[in-house]
Amino acid sequence: MLPTQKPTQATNLRKRVVRATVVVTSMVVMAAILMYGMGAVGFSLLQTQPQVYDFEVVNEYPHDPAAFTQGLLYDEECNSTGECKGIFWESTGLYGRSTVRKVDMETGEVLMVTHNEPEHFGEGLAKLNGLHQLLWRIGLGFTYDTKTLERNGTFDTGLRDGWGLTTDGKWLLATDSGPKLYWLDPETHMVEKSLTVTDGGQAVKKLNELEWIEGEVWANVWLTDCIARIDPNNAQVTGWVMLQSLTAGLRARKLPQKDRMDVLNGIAWDETRRRIFVTGKLWPRMFEISLVRRPNVGEEELQKLRTMCIPR
Repeated sequence: MLPTQKPTQATNLRKRVVRATVVVTSMVVMAAILMYGMGAVGFSLLQTQPQVYDFEVVNEYPHDPAAFTQGLLYDEECNSTGECKGIFWESTGLYGRSTVRKVDMETGEVLMVTHNEPEHFGEGLAKLNGLHQLLWRIGLGFTYDTKTLERNGTFDTGLRDGWGLTTDGKWLLATDSGPKLYWLDPETHMVEKSLTVTDGGQAVKKLNELEWIEGEVWANVWLTDCIARIDPNNAQVTGWVMLQSLTAGLRARKLPQKDRMDVLNGIAWDETRRRIFVTGKLWPRMFEISLVRRPNVGEEELQKLRTMCIPR
């Protein structure tokens, strides 16, 4: 009988590698089985759940009740003495009534306006080396000089439609009524990349007016009173801002033209003072709001909110 050989260091190493491989393989198989059994709903639970926010009204300001707000952003205008005042750049829609305008924040007075041609329906608006305006149902848009509001260019995004528009300071970010968020080159206005916006395994479409706020894209969801807070790195919804009572409260007040009010649409961000402004199409008021995080939101409540906020 041959003498029993002592295991070498190499033999022990091979055994450890084999055992580790078996363990890892087993874990992968178990995870795959678990995910298959859970399905899409179960998988959504593994994602980070979005926060839910209510709001408080901080201030309100007059807003042109004839303005069918499609794009909105905050800016400041300073005189030679260094005195500055807040203004809004606003794009309005409807055929024959579309405009790009500069508006006094405090009074709602239209300080300067350029009208679109009757066949053009104005949509999203962003400021990046001038103003960029999208048009509805076509992939075209216009650029404007901020000093004069004169149109100084026309562009084609290649998209089938134009809805929301904002900027992160480098790119223009656009939507086209579907669930995708598009990154556009600000010089060529062509699409460089796109991501599908999702929450709980569902695609979130009808993303309307957009605003870039502290590294997130905030989006009105058309025909809802919800604002989606979107992580641009993966296009997942990180939060929902619920503004149902803001709309209902404004409709209940005895204000001129309140019966003509359309949907919530319009978000503006004052980065210096950290102020959030919201309004709607044909709304007689602009609101400054602050957010209040809703605590202890369970999965059942979250699913109900998703039913309200995610279009079918």
